[in-house]
Formats: sequence, structure tokens, C-alpha cells
Amino acid sequence: RNNNVITGCLLCQESTTINPVNRNSRGFVQVFVLIILALFVVGGIGYYAYKSGRIKLTPSQKQEVIPLSPTTAPYEQKDVITPTSNPVKSQISIGSKPNWNKYTNLESGLSIEYPNTYFKYQQDLKLGFLVATSSPQGGASPKFFGKNDVWLSASGMTTKSQTLDEYLKSNSQYKNAQKTSVEINSIKGYKLTYTFFVGPAEPMITSYVYEALVLKENKIFTIGLSSWSEESLEKYQTTFDQILSTFKFLDKRENLKNVCEESEGTWLPEFYECESSESDKGLDEELCTDLEGIFNGCASNLGCRHIDSGKECLPSASCIKLCKF
Repeated sequence: RNNNVITGCLLCQESTTINPVNRNSRGFVQVFVLIILALFVVGGIGYYAYKSGRIKLTPSQKQEVIPLSPTTAPYEQKDVITPTSNPVKSQISIGSKPNWNKYTNLESGLSIEYPNTYFKYQQDLKLGFLVATSSPQGGASPKFFGKNDVWLSASGMTTKSQTLDEYLKSNSQYKNAQKTSVEINSIKGYKLTYTFFVGPAEPMITSYVYEALVLKENKIFTIGLSSWSEESLEKYQTTFDQILSTFKFLDKRENLKNVCEESEGTWLPEFYECESSESDKGLDEELCTDLEGIFNGCASNLGCRHIDSGKECLPSASCIKLCKF
């Protein structure tokens, strides 16, 4: 009988030693599971708040407009996409202000300057050009610019409109534009502020635009500054006015000497001619015709062409490439 009591007590002692360990193990597992669940819940709430716009991440660097000053470092020209269609008709050169570039287009009849500290991407267009604060991602269209990008364009093209108001009425994008009078290169024009919807895909994308227009003879000249962001565009309002002050109209004939010399030809001011004894230099037939000149691929030398001018005729065995205006 006593042995049975001792055995039972040993069993009781043994059981009382094991049970607390099992309880502690189960308690630890429960706490661990609760911690994991809590992390999932907090993470899920944070992700939902971020996607719904309740939480916004602050970028480490804020995009700012660089002030125009002589101390601003010039932008490296190697990253600028320069015109390739015809460098004589349109070209980029150093502007009159520090860190400004000058765009010239004889075909469109305009020149304009812009700060290269802002506009680092350049694209040649058919009748003008476009520069932007960064390169488009995915294609050469403005629709590929970033949300905070700003792009400047300038062009000159012929129009049948007799007045500037007539031109505005014939273009629907100007229907609700805010209009103020402005003078560009001594000619009165308009400065417009409006929004333009880009499509046709839905939803339509809204672009915000400052645009200056002036009519000279039968040509309409436009200078526009655009962005997908109204706030970004407003930062460049003063800069746009500075850019407008640099705009100039160009007369093809007044610039023929420069065009001739840039093509490595010889300009003869007394005869209004551009000549070259080498076939790969001087004005080619296409450019000569575009500039309203008369092309001759095998003209006689200077003395024989102008014998009535009193110069001695000294025939040459070789032809001279000539563009006469």
C-alpha cells in the first residue's frame, strides 16, 4: 500500500514538472503569431494609404528654377541634340546673354535666344524648333515629356489670314484664351494664356500654355511655352518674357552673306553672288533655290561672268558653282 502511494506521488511530481514547460511553449507560439499578424495588418494599412494618396513620399531633391545670372555654369553642349536636317538653314550659336543660346532659322525668318541652363534638349522642327528642360522618354513628341517638364517652341509659317484676330478665330485652341497686347521686335501682337487638351485617347491630357503671336506680312510667328503642370509653367513666366525680348525677324537676303560663308563659299557683295570653285563647298542647288536664288552648277569665272563691269575676262578651264540672287 505504501509503495502505491509513493509511486503515485512520483507520478504527480513528474507531471507537475512537465506541464509548466508545455504551457510556456504554447504561449510563446501564440505571441509570435500575434506579432506576425500585427505586422501584416500595419503593412497592409500603410500600402492602402499610399496607393489611395493619403500618404505622399517627399523626394530627396526638390526641382527648382535656376536663377539667371552670369555666375550660372553653362550647360555642356554635348548633351544637346542639334539640328541635322540642314545646319545652314537653322543653327544654334552663343546668345548675347551669359549662358544663353541663340537659335536662327533663315527658312522661317526668325531668331530667338533661350537659357541653356534650363532648356537642355533641343529638337529641330520643319518650320522652327523645340527645346525642353529634359529629354522625352519614349519618343520625340511632347507627350513623352515628364509632368514637371517645360518646353519652348518657336516657328514662322505663311498664312492666308489678313489680321491676327482673324488667325485666332480660325484656330479653336485659342477660343477661351486670355489675351493681352504685346510688342515683339517693334511689331504689335498678342500674348495668350490657355489650356490645351491633348488626345484623342481618354482621358485627355491637359497642357498649360503661354504663347505669343505676331503677324508680319503673310507670316504668322508663334513663340510658346508649355507644360503638363500649371505650377511648373508659372515658375518660368518671367523667363518667358525675357525670351520674347530676344526675338528678331530675319530677312533671307540680309543674311545671305552669312549663309554663303557658313557653307564655305565666297560671297561677292557687288554682284550679290555666292561662288565656289570646289563642288563640295558653297550653296548647293536645293538651298540656293530655297533662298530664292538662281543656281548654276558650271558658271564661268568672275571676269567672264561680269565682262560688262570692266573686269578683264580670264577664262578658266574649270567650272564655278554659283548661286546668284
